[in-house]
Amino acid sequence: MPENQTPVKDPKTILIIVLLLAVVVLGILFVTRKPEQQVIYRTDPAQQSQRKSEVTPYVRNEVNNTIAKKWKELNGCYNQFLASEPTPTVTDGKVVVDWQVEADGTPVNPEVVSSEINHPVLEKCLVAQINEWKFPPPPPSGRNEYVVYKFFFKKEVPETQTDTSTPSVKAPVVDSGTNPAVPAPVVPAATNPAQ
Repeated sequence: MPENQTPVKDPKTILIIVLLLAVVVLGILFVTRKPEQQVIYRTDPAQQSQRKSEVTPYVRNEVNNTIAKKWKELNGCYNQFLASEPTPTVTDGKVVVDWQVEADGTPVNPEVVSSEINHPVLEKCLVAQINEWKFPPPPPSGRNEYVVYKFFFKKEVPETQTDTSTPSVKAPVVDSGTNPAVPAPVVPAATNPAQ
C-alpha cells in the first residue's frame, strides 16, 4: 500500500460505504427487474355483465326469474330504507351486488360492489335477502356460477295520486344488463305509511 494512503478504520466511514454500495446494487436490481403482470380491477364489475358474451344463459334465465319472483322482498328492503332515520337524502339509484351460486343453488358471499344510494339499511337488507334465496342449481361445470346484478330503485308518486303526503313506491327495477330491450316485470307498488 502506498505510504500516503491509510486503510479506512473509521466504522462510520465503512458503514457509509456499505450503505452506498447497497443502494447502488438495489438500484441496479430495480432497474433491471422484469415487470410484474398487473391485475386491473374494474371499478364497476357490472360492466362485465353488459357484454352479452359474458352473461351465461343460467344468469340470463334462472337467476333473472328467481329475482323477479322476489320483488316483494326487494320492495320491503326499499320501504325499510325509505322509513329509516334520518330520512335518506338520496332515494333513487343503482346498487350493484355480486355473489356466487353453488352447485345446490345456495348463494355465496353476496356483497355490494357499488351503490349510488350508499345507505347501509338498504345495502344490508339486500345482502341479507339474497343470502336467504335459493336459486335453481347451475349447469354442472365444476365451479360456482358468478352473478353480478344491478338493482335500480326509484321512488315514484303515481299520476293518479292527489295526496302526495303518502307516496307509493314502485317496486325496484332489476336489470342484469343482459337484454335492455326486454322490459322488467311489473309488480304492484307498495305504499310507505311512514312518510
